Amino acid sequence: MIDKKLIIYDKNNIEELVVYNKNFKILPTKQFYLNNLLYLNNNFILIENKEIFNKKWNSNLNIKNENEKYNNEINLTNTKINNNKCISLNTIYISNYYHFIIDFLPKIFIYKELNLNNDIYITRKNFSRYQLEFFELIDFDYKKIKLFENDVLFKNEMIILSDTRGFDILKEGIPKYPIECMKKLLNKLIKEKKIVKKEKKNIYITRKNANNRHINNEEIIINLLKKYNFLIVELENISVLEQIDLFYNSNIVLAPHGAGSTNIIFGDNIKVYIEIHNKNYVKMDNYFHLICDKLNIPHYCVHSNSVNNIKPHLSNFEFDNLECLEKLIEKNII
Repeated sequence: MIDKKLIIYDKNNIEELVVYNKNFKILPTKQFYLNNLLYLNNNFILIENKEIFNKKWNSNLNIKNENEKYNNEINLTNTKINNNKCISLNTIYISNYYHFIIDFLPKIFIYKELNLNNDIYITRKNFSRYQLEFFELIDFDYKKIKLFENDVLFKNEMIILSDTRGFDILKEGIPKYPIECMKKLLNKLIKEKKIVKKEKKNIYITRKNANNRHINNEEIIINLLKKYNFLIVELENISVLEQIDLFYNSNIVLAPHGAGSTNIIFGDNIKVYIEIHNKNYVKMDNYFHLICDKLNIPHYCVHSNSVNNIKPHLSNFEFDNLECLEKLIEKNII
C-alpha cells in the first residue's frame, strides 16, 4: 500500500495528512445505456418501475437506489415522445470552471472520439464567455447541444455519462482521462503555434474580485511577492487561451484555493503549486492535490485563519502565515 501525503504548513507546525490510498482504479467515466426514460420535473424516471434515475441530476448516478421512487401518478397523455438516439452530457456544477474542465469537457471528447451522432442534451445552456472560448478551442459546435424539456419520453437509447463526482474522489482519485483531454488540447494549441514557450514566470492568482474565499489582508502577500518578481494575475480578466499560455510558462504557481488553479493542468513542468487555504477547509477539499499527484507537481498548503462564521468553503480570511510562505518561495525560486 502506498499512502499519498499532503504537506500542510500551519503557523506553528507542519502536518502530514494522508489524503487517499494511491492504489485506485482509473476509469474515464461511468456510462449508462437506458431506454423508456421519462424526463419529468428535473427527474429521469424509468417507466417500467417508476424508479427515479439520478434524481435532480445528482451526478453520483446511483441507479440501484430502490428507495428513489416517483410517487405521483404518471400520465403520458400529453407527453412528447422522442424516438432519437440521445446522450446526456449533463454536469451538475457546469458553471464552475473546475467542474467544466474536469467533468464536462471530457464528455465532449468522448462524444467526438466515438463519432456519436446521438442528440446531445443538458439541463442548462446559458454558457459563459470562457465556456464558449473552450468550445472554440476544441473545435466543437456548441449549438448542437439541446436543452431538456419537461415531460418528454425518450423511447430509444439514452446514454448517460457520469462526471468525476460519480466517483469517491478521495478513495479512487480523479480519473486520468480529464487530464489527458486537456493535454490533447494543449498539444493542439502548441501545434497550431497559439501556445509557445517563453521565459518562465512565477505567478500569483488573486481572488480579490471573488465573492468568497478572498484574503482580506492580501496586500501583505503582494508586498512580499514584489520582492521575488511575481506576476499578479486576475484570471477573470484574461481569455482562456491567455490563461493556458500563462500556466504553460509558469514556474511557481501560488494561489488561494479556487477553481482557476485547475489551469495547472496546462503547465509545462511547473516546479511547485502553493495553495493558500482557510485552515477549516483544507481537509475537506483536496482536488488540486489529486491533480498535482497525476502531474507530479509538488503541492503545499499554507494555512490561514478563517474570519467569517459561515461555511468553510465560502469563508474569507486573514492571512497570518507569511514566514512559512516566504520559506516555501525561497526554497523553490529560480
